[in-house]
Amino acid sequence: MIFPGGLKLDIGELARSGQFDFVLAKTILEYKSPARLGDWLSIWCKMGKIGNTSMTMGFMITREGDTDPLLLAEIIYVSYNPHTESSMPVPVFIRERIEKFEKGEFAG
Repeated sequence: MIFPGGLKLDIGELARSGQFDFVLAKTILEYKSPARLGDWLSIWCKMGKIGNTSMTMGFMITREGDTDPLLLAEIIYVSYNPHTESSMPVPVFIRERIEKFEKGEFAG
């Protein structure tokens, strides 16, 4: 799967080559308020922390144009080597690309 926006990574190729893949390790969802049929929603996400083998990402869902959260979420991903079927350190090139993207410096 290629993500044409954002980090511009071919996740499928990175996984096949053993360079980088990730698994979802933990999800926390905090319901705040309902969305209604017909509501336009905005989904906000930001990398909170990149550890040695894990990445913690925060999410917020709001009604379009509103700042009050309908849902808050925290997802922990673990960097994973599909060939050894074990966790592995987050590669430096992934860490650097995410950090640049989060700072608005990533041009692709």
